[in-house]
Amino acid sequence: MSHSEGHEGKLYVSEDGIGAPSWVEVLLARNVKLTPSHTELDVSTRGGGGWKQTALGLTDVTIDVELLYDPEDEPTILIEAAFVTKAVIGLADTSKGILVSGSRVFQADCVVSKFDRS
Repeated sequence: MSHSEGHEGKLYVSEDGIGAPSWVEVLLARNVKLTPSHTELDVSTRGGGGWKQTALGLTDVTIDVELLYDPEDEPTILIEAAFVTKAVIGLADTSKGILVSGSRVFQADCVVSKFDRS
């Protein structure tokens, strides 16, 4: 059985969103972290026997990525422009490649809420 150390996926961007995507691989991305989470709702009742009761609410996903900055790199330009203009872009995180059979793909229309440069 083969194994991998960590997530060895690929990140793609589409300025057209995921409706009719023209994916471009973000080759300067590293340390891509996909974090899905559910909010917890407090549904405690007096009938709960003194135990807090919770249910799952809305789902949220964040994609954190370190991007080696190159102002002439097309994916970098797309991501930075989406941040500046507050535009929605398509992002895809894949386990192998966007068109590789058997690859697990998460794709969504996203906003870029932070764009640090140092």
